Amino acid sequence: MVELRYSGATLATTVLVLGGFTLVIFILRLWFRISRRKYDASDTVLLAAVVCGIIQSAVYLILVFDFDHGKLKADIPVSIRKSKWPSKLLFINQVIFKLTTPLCKLSLCLLYRTVCATSTGRMIERTRIAIWATIALIVGVYTSALLVSIFQCQPIRKTWEPKTPGSCVDLTQFRYSTAFLNVITSVMVITLPIPVLLKLKQQRPEIKQLIGLILLGLLHTSLTIARFVIMFYPDPLTVSEPQYGWIPGWSLAVGEMDANILFATLVVMRPAFQAVYHALCPRHRHSGKGLDSSRADSVMDSAIGRFRDAWERRNRKRVSETYILESTEFSVLESIAEPERLAKTVTRTGQRSSMPESGGADVMSQMERGEALKEPSVNVKSEIVA
Repeated sequence: MVELRYSGATLATTVLVLGGFTLVIFILRLWFRISRRKYDASDTVLLAAVVCGIIQSAVYLILVFDFDHGKLKADIPVSIRKSKWPSKLLFINQVIFKLTTPLCKLSLCLLYRTVCATSTGRMIERTRIAIWATIALIVGVYTSALLVSIFQCQPIRKTWEPKTPGSCVDLTQFRYSTAFLNVITSVMVITLPIPVLLKLKQQRPEIKQLIGLILLGLLHTSLTIARFVIMFYPDPLTVSEPQYGWIPGWSLAVGEMDANILFATLVVMRPAFQAVYHALCPRHRHSGKGLDSSRADSVMDSAIGRFRDAWERRNRKRVSETYILESTEFSVLESIAEPERLAKTVTRTGQRSSMPESGGADVMSQMERGEALKEPSVNVKSEIVA
């Protein structure tokens, strides 16, 4: 009698918990990117990967709940054991998996390409070349793997009906080559932006956080390697009790798939997490109140209301800061540097009467009194624009 160490519930829990968490994070990314008008091709490609991941998750759940995978043969009805549908579903899952993985990697490459699109420099140029080379490699490798997965047997139905006359490719060699290229492309995608980001980390502290998010991709690579180890050195039960013996391998495959999607999602999520944190803790951020005070206030306020109010304050502050940086300081500098030219400009626009002849001297005297950022300088700027 085989001792049960796991069951179909193990696989179902992995699918529902990891898949649900990954889907929530992806929806948050999608909302944030659309609201900031940052939605681009990388998001579309990742959306396609998520759809493929949902299909794979549905396949695993059907195998568990409808075809009793995770149980021993003795506990499975004969009609279910003889059904061809489990083999067909596993074939579909194998094909879809060859889409989910490359789509996640392509999403990251397209994101890197966007980041480097407006920059210049020797390192940026080399990074662009490396990005396009990686994209070409991913497309070539996974297109070949997809075609081999579909046409691994002739006729195709021999894949789920082994007794059908025909032939199949050597799946062991195919899996070895796929495993090697899968790991290589994963490492390439992880390391692509690292040189550029390391060069910028002294200028922008948040780059270190971005590097940390990118290095999370090593977790996905580790799961990939672990899954291949189980695949190449399977438990003997995978032969005698396949419905039960493959549960650990499938659970790792689900973890790998969700980690891949999560990794591709999190790379652009640092600003989103920061915005959510500041929105949920506005008083702690702006007024410097202690944690106990913030908690006391949160009892009285609705979380949704605080999020909305804080988000509006954040937007107003950003607009205000932009106005100060782009308008007030510029007008003050212009007033200090060239008061005579400002007076001539106002004369040409027919608005001399609105600006006193001593406007430049007035601004200089205000600078001496520490009042350069007050209303007169802003008025000068508005007159120029008018």
